[in-house]
Parts: sequence; C-alpha cells; structure tokens
Amino acid sequence: MQFKHAPAAVSAVFDDPNLVSTAGLVPMLRLARSVGLDELTRSRLSVPTDKGANAGAKVMALVAGMLAGADSIDDMNLLRHGGMGRLFDRTYAPSTLGSFLREFRFGHVRQLDAVASRLFANLTSRAPLLQAQPGEPVMVDLDDTIIEVHGYQKQGAGFGYSGVRGLNALLATASTSTSAPVILAQRLRQGKTGSPKGAARIVGDALAVLRRTSAATGVRPLLRADSAFSELFDSGLPEEDEQWAWIETLPAQAGPRPVVLFTHKPVWAYAPEYQNTHLTIGPQSLPRFEAVLAQLDVRAFGSGHLHRYALSEREGAVVVSAPSTAFVHRTAVSADVIGPGLTQLGVVEYQLDDRVLPVFRAPIDIVEPEFLEVEQARIALDAMGVTLPA
Repeated sequence: MQFKHAPAAVSAVFDDPNLVSTAGLVPMLRLARSVGLDELTRSRLSVPTDKGANAGAKVMALVAGMLAGADSIDDMNLLRHGGMGRLFDRTYAPSTLGSFLREFRFGHVRQLDAVASRLFANLTSRAPLLQAQPGEPVMVDLDDTIIEVHGYQKQGAGFGYSGVRGLNALLATASTSTSAPVILAQRLRQGKTGSPKGAARIVGDALAVLRRTSAATGVRPLLRADSAFSELFDSGLPEEDEQWAWIETLPAQAGPRPVVLFTHKPVWAYAPEYQNTHLTIGPQSLPRFEAVLAQLDVRAFGSGHLHRYALSEREGAVVVSAPSTAFVHRTAVSADVIGPGLTQLGVVEYQLDDRVLPVFRAPIDIVEPEFLEVEQARIALDAMGVTLPA
C-alpha cells in the first residue's frame, strides 16, 4: 500500500480504555501519597482564586506528568490518554494546570520548598536515600548548572558561564560514602545570574532539610563549594556591604597617585560571552566596580584564578593574568577568557617606573605536573565526584 499522507498530518494516540502506557506511575504515586505529598500540599500551598482549588490534586498531577516524561504544559495531556482516568480521582486539562501555575508567585515557590523539605524527610524514613555510618560526615555539595533553552521569548533566559543560552539552576545535594547524591534544595534563576547569588539562602535551606532526616543525627555536615562561591561580589551576604564600604574609599586613599590593582578574578573577559560568568567579577558588581575604577589612575590590572599567563591592554592600562605556580591544565577554558597566553609554571615580576612593565619568569629545569597528576587535586576531585578530561 502506498503511503499518501504527509507525516505532519499523522499522529499516534494511545486510547485503549483498559491500558496505560506508563504503568510505573502506579507505585510512584502510591509512594507519593503515602509520604504525604497530597496532604502537605493542601495544608501549605495557598494559591488564590478558583484556579488554586484542589492544589494537592493538581500538584500530584504535575508530578505524575513529569514522571511520565512531560516537559511542557501541553504534554500534560498524556494523563488523559487510555485508562489513565482509572488511576486518578480526576484528570485535569493542560489549560487548567497552566492557569494554576500562572497564579504562582515567589511566595508560592517558597511554600513548595516547605512541602519538598518535609516530603524528603518522610521519604528518608521509608527508603534508604541517605545513610551515614557512625562518625561519618555528610557531604553537602553546592553547585550551579546551565539548562539550555531555545528561542528568544523564554522568560529569564540568558548567556551564563558556559556561553549557552539557558536558565541557571542552583542545587544543593547531600551524599555519603554509601549513598548517592540526593537533592536537598534547588532554585531556578536567570541564565546570566552569577553563581554566588542566593547561595547563603540555599545552604540554609539545605541544612534545614538535612536536620529533618535521621542521617544528620549527631553528624556535622561538611560543605563543599568551588571558587565561584568563595567571592563576596554578588553574594548578597552582609560581608559584601563591608567589602564595598572599603573598596569605595580607595579613590580618597590613592588621591592622584598611580595605582596597580590586583584582584583574584579577572575584571573583564577577553571574549564577551564569558563576561557575565563565574570566571570574572560578577555582572551585578561590575558597573559599581567600574565606577570606582573611573576615579583611579590605574596603570595595571593583575589577576589570578585561571592559572594561565596572558598579557593585554585596556584603555592604556596593562592587564595581566598570572600563571600557575603549582600545576598546568592545558584543556582549561581560560584561553577564551583571558586571550592568548602561556600555559606553564612561572611568576610575574612587575617593574614599576613611569610605566608598569610585567615580566614573565619561568623556572629552569622544573617538572610541570598536569592538574590531574597532582595528588591533592585528585583527592579533591574524587571527593566531589568530578571527572575532568585528561
């Protein structure tokens, strides 16, 4: 038989009233109900107007849809196929669930956080999600990632540290030597958000969740976060205000004298797509920092962080990226951030006169270990569960 229909005009529908295509939903939703998802949502989520009615059932439906593979509101229609009506007390049209979600404000997100933390505690009492041996620390890991999105109308989408258009997800996980990482807290943010923004709140939420579990009884958590979270710029911490109070006194202290400025991270990125990332000073702080720089006679900028020597110029000032003094990592992204340079051990000697002259000094007859050859680096990566390309 000759096929005469265009593919766009053909669709497959699972409509047998006695069958379901996702039978795994039965035990999953039974578990969700037994640990209180429906009850917790009804008692803690207060979405206004008639669109917020039956919040527990609607959240349960959304969870079921995501478990079944839905990644958009329209995909929630899969809960109305075949015999799904026999698994649920009621099924909702995608438009109904969409109207429910559009009533959400940030306060409702925080209410769902409260639901999730208590749900996690209930789950750990029924399943061995997080188990620690006596005296063993619980590792709490803080990190963010980019969720790639497509199209220019996606709310909050932007270019983050990976150079990919997307949204930024901040995650706090917990693990032990016998338990795989489980998510304690999470936040979805604008794609261009700097890593440390809101980190203090997430850590507080994660530790509060951990305290509700039996795994944390008598155990002191060990927090791990990379260098993206060690700076105060864009952190929102009280110490950031103290730092700014000091930074903004620099013009008065320096007066007309020339200045050589050293920062841990580069102020600017060589490639524009890396500017608003954790590899440079944060995007919210940069304009304020540049306002201070405009009042100074800066002759040179020096930075580290990227373990690669590079030399450039910006508005008459020398811009120096310091080399590594411990190891080299030849596959690092820093070449795109700071421009062409040298990936080798060394130091920079600054000769200060009428102008600043940086001179790269390489050690003679010394072994240059690769990053992955350094024992302490391997131990740290193993503890974090990170694998880097050789």
